Amino acid sequence: MRPLVLAVLAVLAVLACSACSSSPAPVRPSGEGADPSPAGTGAGLVLILDGKELPITGDRFVIGGEGADVPIAGGDCKLTARVEVVKDKEGYRLKDLESKGFHFKKMMMDNKRIDDGDVFELCNAQLRFSLK
Repeated sequence: MRPLVLAVLAVLAVLACSACSSSPAPVRPSGEGADPSPAGTGAGLVLILDGKELPITGDRFVIGGEGADVPIAGGDCKLTARVEVVKDKEGYRLKDLESKGFHFKKMMMDNKRIDDGDVFELCNAQLRFSLK
């Protein structure tokens, strides 16, 4: 199977199993087997969405509407409302894709470095990130 399909299946399995006590499978849409931490930081990224912790590995993944690695369900999320998390030499960044941006601390943005504890709003969802 393609890495994107595997990543989507892993996320769906985690979301469907709210009573599971084991750790969720990491989301690996790209860079299968890649080091989860940005260059030399030793920190891995965790997305907390709807109370579920989703460890992130790979260099990039998409959150949001149709075709996203991590889909957001709900009436407020249009098909094109999507953001991408990208790992670079400085850490992780959240970038808007094909939509009107995302909210961070009540400000509309289209690109921001992700710091530990950051909470972004996209559609009707809060995207909380933790560097572990």
